[in-house]
Amino acid sequence: MVGNRLYNTDGMPFERKISNACSTFIVSLMSGIKVEDSQCGYRAIKRWILERATLLSKKYEIESELIVEAARMGAKIAFIKIPTIYRGKSYFHPIVDTLRFLWFVLTYFPKRWFLK
Repeated sequence: MVGNRLYNTDGMPFERKISNACSTFIVSLMSGIKVEDSQCGYRAIKRWILERATLLSKKYEIESELIVEAARMGAKIAFIKIPTIYRGKSYFHPIVDTLRFLWFVLTYFPKRWFLK
């Protein structure tokens, strides 16, 4: 289960709206399912998924990788609407985290192919 904040983006900073929409579209293509919000940290994950997933990412992009891996394993992924709430300091770094996400996208399938 993954939270979906994108059904109502009131209160979400403009740059987040753009980056979330773009990353969600790309993760949808990579996973083969319609992803509603790839960057929401609100998640409940079945134990078998965590035990079987081979996650290569370490930071921000791991949220996307987990969705792609779970979909690849045939897990059913449900999205639930949650409010968009921003409190306190954000740990999102627009340039660095966007570059890390792009690196994840470019290297995901080659890494999987070589690690089989």
